[in-house]
Amino acid sequence: MPSDDRGERAAAIRPQIVVPVRTPLRRLDDKLVGGADWLDANEMLRALEAELTEPLPANFRQHLLGRLEGTARKKRGPKSKQVIKREMVIWARYYGIHRRLKRRRQTVGLVGWPGISEADWWKGPPAERAARMVRHKLAPMLTWKQVQEIAQRVGRELG
Repeated sequence: MPSDDRGERAAAIRPQIVVPVRTPLRRLDDKLVGGADWLDANEMLRALEAELTEPLPANFRQHLLGRLEGTARKKRGPKSKQVIKREMVIWARYYGIHRRLKRRRQTVGLVGWPGISEADWWKGPPAERAARMVRHKLAPMLTWKQVQEIAQRVGRELG
């Protein structure tokens, strides 16, 4: 009677046939091999999630999706005291000018004399004009929109 040991040895000698498993990551890899030069970020995220044994935490999933789409940015540490001071000065000047322009619009209107009315910073509603004036005097390296956003953000932070 043949022993079971011989059957086990024969099974170990026979080559094993490996059937490739078509996982979502493998399908994405096949797309790249096939000549695709771009994969959708959502598709890559779904493929990664399919490979995991546990679902991704929501915050990590959002961050990963932002990184894949190129919208997530690394924060560059705390602001320097110089930047904080500059933003405070921008905020103070912006709101002072804005308040004055709103009051002027109610009393005499915003039409200025010819020298001013032709200036590039004397265009638009009071909020835009204030931002353009502050940009002209304090922050020529910024756009008026950035000046306005800085002033509004600092105003919110101060309460």
